[in-house]
Amino acid sequence: PLRGHAGEAHSHGGGAAGSRQAASWSLSREDVEHVLPASLPIDPKMLASALDAGLWAAWDGDGDGLISQGDFFEPSQGLLRWLLMHLRRAEHPPDLEASPEAWFAHAAAAQPR
Repeated sequence: PLRGHAGEAHSHGGGAAGSRQAASWSLSREDVEHVLPASLPIDPKMLASALDAGLWAAWDGDGDGLISQGDFFEPSQGLLRWLLMHLRRAEHPPDLEASPEAWFAHAAAAQPR
């Protein structure tokens, strides 16, 4: 769930009230560990290991334990940048039968580093 300034969870409502609620939000590590594997082809155990190895610290730029909007949109190492890069790699792999070398290169590039 998205959290507001005081840490309360916000639902995605419509209208002006929903817009006000979405004005400031944050994500906890638990949120990220549940949402990313549910939304993307990401192994939950590999994600947890990567978060422990420094990915969480990169995303949580101010070290407050939450990914704020500023952390999320940080252009050099924010979560949005990571998502865009990951989604780009997850898009349409080359055809394995038509181009095995390209398929394996794509698969290798998609592996977490």
